[in-house]
Amino acid sequence: MKFFVLLTNTIFLVTLPIIAGTPLMGKSECTIRQMRAFLKAKNPTIDKKYLALPQIYLEEGEKEGIRGDLAFAQSLWETNFFRFGGDVHSHQNNFAGLGAVGHKNKGLTFPSPRLGIRAQIQHLKAYAVPNAKLKNPCVDPRFKKVKKHTSTLEGLSGKWAVPGYDTKKYRNLKIAKRRHDSYGHKILNIYNQMRHYKTDPISNCKK
Repeated sequence: MKFFVLLTNTIFLVTLPIIAGTPLMGKSECTIRQMRAFLKAKNPTIDKKYLALPQIYLEEGEKEGIRGDLAFAQSLWETNFFRFGGDVHSHQNNFAGLGAVGHKNKGLTFPSPRLGIRAQIQHLKAYAVPNAKLKNPCVDPRFKKVKKHTSTLEGLSGKWAVPGYDTKKYRNLKIAKRRHDSYGHKILNIYNQMRHYKTDPISNCKK
C-alpha cells in the first residue's frame, strides 16, 4: 500500500506492508461467553472443565500480543472440539498438537491446562515474530526451533502442520490454499463461525 505525505512543501512516498491473510498478532474479537457457547454447541457432551479454557486463552494471548480467540479456534480443530481421539490424549494438556509429528507420536505433555495453552501461545508468537521476546518465562520446548516464520494464520499451513493439506484431495499446498482448504483455512472457518455465533437472541456483543 502506498500513499503520499505532504510535509513542509515536500512530498514523501510512504510504503506500508500489506498483510495477505489473518494476522496472528492483535486483539481478540470473541468474548468468553461466545467461545463457551460455541464450544457447547459443537460438542454438547463436553467435559465442563474445558469451559474454563476460553478465559485462559484470552488472558495468555493478551499477555503475548497473540489473538487468543484465534488460538482457541486452532485448539478446536486440533482436538476435534475437545473430543480428542488422535495421537494426543486429553491428560497431556496439549491442545494444539505440539510435538506430535505423526506416526503415533503423542507429542508434549504439560502439567496444567494453563501451561499447555501458554506453550501454544508462545509457539504461535515464535512463528509470528522472528526473534520474539516473551513476556512470560518460556514453557514451549520447541520455541527456538521455529525457523520458518509467518505473520498469518493461513501461513501456518505447511509450517505448524506439515504438509498442511489433504494429500488425497490436492496435488500440493498451493492448490489447497487457492481452494481455501489448507490447515490454516480450516481453523479460520471455525474461527469465523465462532466470531459470528450469537449467544442469545438479542446480541453477541462483547462483555
